[in-house]
Amino acid sequence: MYRAERALFELRQGRPIWIKDQVHSRATFSSIVAPVETLTDTYLSALTNLSDTNLKLIITASRAKALKILANEAPGLLPDAISLSLDSTYDLNQLLHLSSGLRQENSMPNEPAYRLETEALSLIRLLRLIPAAISCRITPEYYKTAESFAKTFDILSTTAEEISELTDTANSSIARISEANVPLRNVSGARFILFRENNTLFEHLAVLVGEPLQTGDPVPIRLHSACLTGDLFDSLKCDCGEQLHKSLDYFTQNNGGVFLYLNQEGRGIGLGNKLRAYQLQDELGLDTIDADCALGFRSDERDYGVGMKMLNNLGVNRINILTNNPDKVSWAEKAGLEVANRVPLFGKPNPHNLPYVKAKIERAGHFLEAMLEEGQKANSR
Repeated sequence: MYRAERALFELRQGRPIWIKDQVHSRATFSSIVAPVETLTDTYLSALTNLSDTNLKLIITASRAKALKILANEAPGLLPDAISLSLDSTYDLNQLLHLSSGLRQENSMPNEPAYRLETEALSLIRLLRLIPAAISCRITPEYYKTAESFAKTFDILSTTAEEISELTDTANSSIARISEANVPLRNVSGARFILFRENNTLFEHLAVLVGEPLQTGDPVPIRLHSACLTGDLFDSLKCDCGEQLHKSLDYFTQNNGGVFLYLNQEGRGIGLGNKLRAYQLQDELGLDTIDADCALGFRSDERDYGVGMKMLNNLGVNRINILTNNPDKVSWAEKAGLEVANRVPLFGKPNPHNLPYVKAKIERAGHFLEAMLEEGQKANSR
């Protein structure tokens, strides 16, 4: 798994990695893979020259459906990812548009992606990059040429098994890094505690308001996914910032609480992809979930397991959870926490966030009917 961890850094920098079934095997299929989002002209040209007949664009099935390459079949009938055959005429801008641009008709030759390539997408998704990759397939007759390429460009090798182990255990362990008292306006005492995922180095924050761990009562908690646009800039497209401040107010009024600020922007797709999804919503009229899926992501990429580990580290086992999301309640219960109560929490409806609220109700089962009803009444006046 060590090589797969190093591969995260290589891919982030736009450098290809060589994925094999076995690290030293020449007899089986392997692939040199690079993420589209960070790919450079130098590496694209080198990969094209290495084997242009075997060059593929690997995208997820949901992205292929958005491009109308795959039929809108039941999820269980679709491959996890598909490969599109490329020729040497594609440049970086065309590849990026094909991987994340607006919906378009497309009849490119395609087939289910190989397992190695599907695992590569899992690694790229973990980096919050667009889940699309260039794959140069290395058959046995190309192996010596690929070895020379790897030596020239100092290409890291790893295996599908190592990648799978890493992505399956991405936040399986966390470390408590540092902490300090941080005075906040209108909050009666706050202590910030930083946690870091050991495999991916993503950082998450626990904010303890008051002395919530010493009362013996259920601890009020909030699992809050980072939202730069809403939390910091008061975006009207969501009510995240309002939920953040209402949570802290609730804790102050109810003998304290624990606010978990999770590094899972845009339901786990990252800020760059969230902005791309906003563009798709504006251009095509997609709702928030369909826009994420059109980029190649799942409807929700978040993993609340890291939040559960943070609560366990803090010694929290009985909670009142501030949320409208049934998934957060389920995660807590599956983690062995006693959920004494669910406290509704939402902001003020406006014309910009009502489509978002409606999608969360209809597509994800969130308990936001009261907020939607309030907004609809305001619009009818």
